[in-house]
Amino acid sequence: MALLNIQQPNTLRQPAAQKGHPFWELAFRPWFLLAALWSVFAVTIWMGFLHGKPLTHQWHMLNPLVWHTHEMIFGFAATVAAGFVLTAVQTWTSQPSLNGKPLMLLTLVWIAARICFALNDSTSVYLGFALQMLWWLGVIASYSQLVLKVKNKRNYVFIGIFSLMMFANASLLIADIQQNIPLAIHIAQTAVLMFVLLISLIAGRVIGFFTKNGAPQSNPQQYAWLNLVSNLLSAVCVLGIFLTYFSRDTIVWYLLSFIFISTGILQTIRLIGWQPHKTLKVPLLWSLHATFLAMSFGLILMGISFVTDNIGFSDALHLITVGSIGGMILAMIARVSLGHTGRMIIVGNTMAIAFGALIIAGISRSALAIFGMPQLSWKISAVLWIIGFMIFVVVYTPILFAARKDKIGC
Repeated sequence: MALLNIQQPNTLRQPAAQKGHPFWELAFRPWFLLAALWSVFAVTIWMGFLHGKPLTHQWHMLNPLVWHTHEMIFGFAATVAAGFVLTAVQTWTSQPSLNGKPLMLLTLVWIAARICFALNDSTSVYLGFALQMLWWLGVIASYSQLVLKVKNKRNYVFIGIFSLMMFANASLLIADIQQNIPLAIHIAQTAVLMFVLLISLIAGRVIGFFTKNGAPQSNPQQYAWLNLVSNLLSAVCVLGIFLTYFSRDTIVWYLLSFIFISTGILQTIRLIGWQPHKTLKVPLLWSLHATFLAMSFGLILMGISFVTDNIGFSDALHLITVGSIGGMILAMIARVSLGHTGRMIIVGNTMAIAFGALIIAGISRSALAIFGMPQLSWKISAVLWIIGFMIFVVVYTPILFAARKDKIGC
């Protein structure tokens, strides 16, 4: 694996145990839990605004739509991604990753940034901007010093990815502060496609591996050329969607439509090779397959939206943001939280309901809006999102606060 050195949970290389409460051992514990909880609050706040009951009347700084997109992309998804990578880097380098008091401090910075952006007055937004950038610098510095120390070149790529995300985050906030809302929203949409690229790179590698180990009757197929082309086209989608802000030429839109549809089709072919039909009895597997399929179909719908008014671009994009990014995050944090706390990687029916809720949320948010029922799509998807992530919070809070089981002989 070029990006991921995957090992079974019981054989993960763990540096010497850290002193202090288990909750602060690694970044995945506080950041998975807080990001999930914050996504519930953020969606609730957003739905309140849509129904005329905003949390604050001071929307003269961050535009409400910009706040919503910023918090879901950079307050939620990026936080989970950082928690995952800062946890995985300990395995990749055999060096202690961010933990203890430094992790507490960076977590407090993250919490303070969320509060500042929610207050949304002139002082709090500028302070929130500074805190958000400080959080990013802490993430990048913590990660970089580990991979550079042991010259783990195969994973230098995340230094670049996180730096680009930080730049996109800063650009979005600056654009909105300068009241260039269209540019801020466009940057947010580009950031979503960056997560598509991450899914193509990372999930595209681990899904086949997880399927082979978790579904004994399966024989997933990997084709190097298909992986390469799919990843390259996903990168082209990121660049292409960004450049559309500067060009409204019809030929460009038709070309981009072809690229997005082709990427979605190739990603679907990859998924078929991983034999999703053999994972139906394993929630931690079918959830990954289903959310990857949501990404593929979302790309196809986005491609179609470029050349027709029958499908809204935002409606197609939300199949990816809710059904794929949100759904895959839930599936991955459920799996990673078990593996890195020394537990069996098995979930019960309750988490299966949570996975299903996110997938249905993505489908309803996209399909109902396309068929002319946008308000119903918002309500259903929001309720299902809240249900899915609250289930995670309830089920996993005891796990994330407890010590690793292999440390206590279980």
